[in-house]
Formats: sequence, C-alpha cells, structure tokens
Amino acid sequence: MSNNTRLAIIVAALGYFVDVFDLILFSILRVSSLTDLGVSGPDLVTVGTYLLNWQMGGFLIGGVLWGVIGDKVGRIELLFGSILLYSIGNILNGFVGQFGPGVDSLISPIDQYAALRFFTGIGLAGEIGGGITLVAELLPQRSRGYGTTIVVATGVAGAVAAALVYEYFSWRGAYIFGGVMGLGLLALRLSVAESGIFKAAAAQEHIARGNFLMLFTSWDRFSRYMHCILVGLPIWYSLAILVTFSPEISKQLESVILKAMHIDREQRISILFYKLDFDLAYDAVRAGDAADLNPRYFFAGHALVANIKHDALAAPASEPQQRAHGVGELA
Repeated sequence: MSNNTRLAIIVAALGYFVDVFDLILFSILRVSSLTDLGVSGPDLVTVGTYLLNWQMGGFLIGGVLWGVIGDKVGRIELLFGSILLYSIGNILNGFVGQFGPGVDSLISPIDQYAALRFFTGIGLAGEIGGGITLVAELLPQRSRGYGTTIVVATGVAGAVAAALVYEYFSWRGAYIFGGVMGLGLLALRLSVAESGIFKAAAAQEHIARGNFLMLFTSWDRFSRYMHCILVGLPIWYSLAILVTFSPEISKQLESVILKAMHIDREQRISILFYKLDFDLAYDAVRAGDAADLNPRYFFAGHALVANIKHDALAAPASEPQQRAHGVGELA
C-alpha cells in the first residue's frame, strides 16, 4: 500500500469523523440553542423540525450536486468544496442572532439558523460519498472493505466527540469548534492525490461523467439505487428523528407507560428479575446447543439471581422509591 493511499484513508476517516460530528451536533444542540434564541415549550419541536427540514433539504441537493461535481471535476475537488462549505457554515452558525441589527432586521435569528443549516447540509452531503469513493478507487479490490470499514468506524466516534464537546463548550462554541476542525482537515487534504481510476476515466472523452439522469435510464441501475436508499432509511430515521427529538419522545413514552402500568415496588423488582431469569435460561440453552455445557453452571447462576432478588425485595425502599408508582422509576 502506497503512502498516498494510507494518507487518503486517514484523511477520509478524519473527514467522516468531522462530518458525523457536525451532523450529530444539531441534534445535541437543538434544545439549548433554541432556548437561548427565545424558543420554549412546544415550539422547541416545531422550530426544531423546521430547522431539520432545511438541513435535510440541503442534504438532498448536496447529494446530487457533489455527486455530479465528483464525477466531472474530481474526488479531491469534491472534498475540498464540501468541507469548506460545511466548515464555514458551522462557524457562522455560532454567530446566529449576533450579526448586528441590520442583519437581524432583514432575517430573524431562526431564519438565519435555518439558512445556515441548509448550506451546512449541502456541504455535509458530499463528505462521506467523496471520501468512500476515493478510498475505494485507491485500494485494490480485495482490500476495499477494510479501507471503508476504517473510515466508517472512525466516523462513528465523531458522534461521541460531539457529545463531549457540548459538555465543555456553549452551543455557539461547539459549532465554531466543529467548523475549525473542518478547516484544519482541509489543510491535510492538500497532500492527497487524485484517484487513478478517475484520471483514467477522465482521459477517455467518450465516457459520460456526472450525468445524474443516467440513474433513471436503466431499470437495473435505478433499482440498485433505490435499494441503497431503502437500506439507509431506517438508520437515518433513527438518527434524524429519534435521536434529535429523544427528549420529547422519552417524555411521551414515560407518560404512556406510567398511565398503563401502576405497579408497586415489589412488582417492579419481580418483573426485572423474572426477565433476568429468562435471559439466563435462554443463554444457557443457546450455550448448551453450541457446547457441552455443565447444567450446574446454569443452576448456580439461577440461585445467584434468586438470592439477589430476595435481598432486593427485603431491603427497605428509600423515600423516592416509596413515592414511585411506575416502571419509569424502577428502584
């Protein structure tokens, strides 16, 4: 593996790290940023959805735009353009509502926020596609899976980093931090060479490049394209909807569960340990199928669970536990 290929994998992995960091950042900062801008109550969901829709609109346009640019101009130019756009967008996001009276009189802070999420979304849409394409084209066929796995695994850590940054920065500082990371990554990209496969294709003028409509001229191609979208749909639903609006969703679920199940402390403990007993039995059966497991290990584990359950039921409940009436406040 050449040094250029190693560098491309590292830069693509760090690029996806920053991409996921910025992507998750809005979900983490939604409540605090909107509260600081004067939004409260049910409007946190309404305005948050409005901003998310603008960001998703940017994603949709950016996905097509950067795909065309990457095929026509090159993978490196795609990565330069996308990271520059979302880095600047994130830095400006940190100054929403602070651009001065002149700007605020023309466009409200919420609309400023929406516009910047839209342009940031356009930039974010190009990072993973461009990085994965570049790595896949630089690596031999037998090693492409390893390269893309490194990129994706590193990118997932960006979500963890976003949560940690929020612990130490204000919401404005977190956005600015994300933008500065992107600009720092931009400097690393200066040393990455273009894909040889792209260069070879660009040298052949008869090969059509960057034609978005080609997706719809072949049923086989269109079918594979739609299958890829459908595979990613539940993942993105979890990230964009369930994660972003998890505070409100959890409150609704807690309310429903508490209304449906009014059970006392002893019943809650019994339900918990019956579940643990069942899991232990199920795991023992599976292990017994896979290997010659001695049954005494299962019964020893069962006895341990029973003893812990007995101690938990015998222990006096604390004052908050005595007041609890729902499974959401399990002792």
